[in-house]
Amino acid sequence: MPKLYVYQKKGEDYSIPLKKDRISIGRSADNDINILDPFCSGKHAYIYPSEDGWAVRDNASKNGTFLNGKKIKAGVELKKGDEVLVGSTRIVFDKEIPTHVEMTEAPTSSANVNTIMQVEEVLTKSEIDTTMKGSLAP
Repeated sequence: MPKLYVYQKKGEDYSIPLKKDRISIGRSADNDINILDPFCSGKHAYIYPSEDGWAVRDNASKNGTFLNGKKIKAGVELKKGDEVLVGSTRIVFDKEIPTHVEMTEAPTSSANVNTIMQVEEVLTKSEIDTTMKGSLAP
């Protein structure tokens, strides 16, 4: 069963399975996806079943609904990984987006240290050359 992954500017991210006939998106509390955003209309958009899977359509909202960066009005088919933007909230169709960065240790190779030292030496030499050329100018 496909899911919608909701990434809010403010608040917790969450997912919602697509098991209803229609998912309503908007600022009103009675929406399936409630977005507290001044750029979001009360009943902003809908995601609904289509012949080939699922589709999204704008509901004559004031600020528009965007699919992968393009403003939409009529129903548009959704593909895995598509991003719907409503106000400042991103809704990704059937593909979770990693929201954290995993830290790893830096390599301890001495080759990296030598490269850094050589670059610093070149930069220092370049600065000296530039300064000397500037002081020799009439």
